[in-house]
Amino acid sequence: MGAITGSKIAIIIFSKTYPESTRCLRELEKIIECHQTFGQMVLCVFYEIHPSDVRYQKMEACTHAAGITVWDVTEIRHDAELVHLIVTRVHCVQLNIPLD
Repeated sequence: MGAITGSKIAIIIFSKTYPESTRCLRELEKIIECHQTFGQMVLCVFYEIHPSDVRYQKMEACTHAAGITVWDVTEIRHDAELVHLIVTRVHCVQLNIPLD
């Protein structure tokens, strides 16, 4: 959890099985806590699921995260392209370049 606390940007990649992982949900709670407390930037990527799928989960942090700026990647065909776009977006955030 120290890595989460020490990060300026957190990237949450929600997948179909994300809510089934206790570890992922604990880390999500910590990310949301850091976002609320320290203003940590959070990028939410919904990988092969829709944000509404996360909103209906029982975890409050999931609901909160689904309300953070959502990045729709449904049109991306290859994982390598997704990784490239995530890296580009993080780079823009670091340079204070407005996100699209």
